[in-house]
Amino acid sequence: MEMEGLAGPAMQPVLESEPAPSGNRVIPTAEILRALVGASKKVSDIIFSPARYPQVELAGQLMQARLPGLNPFKPEDTERIALELIGRHTHANRILQTEGACDL
Repeated sequence: MEMEGLAGPAMQPVLESEPAPSGNRVIPTAEILRALVGASKKVSDIIFSPARYPQVELAGQLMQARLPGLNPFKPEDTERIALELIGRHTHANRILQTEGACDL
């Protein structure tokens, strides 16, 4: 898939809708976010789910974003990312605990 308006982040995600081969590297949350947000000016939503690669909504279409060396997330990966992003936001934390997901 060719994408318009690609920025030049340190890691360039490959956006695709098909499953991708896995890697084995733990990538810091900030680095993942920089790469996803920098992939295109048309990225709107970012989704982190267990057993999946990060997903972005790009021009209305949900795409998986593969980063070099990144495996699909394990439950502990998504928990770590969620807790880092939520921080001290008690309302979001409460929703995450009761509903299993939250929007930030």
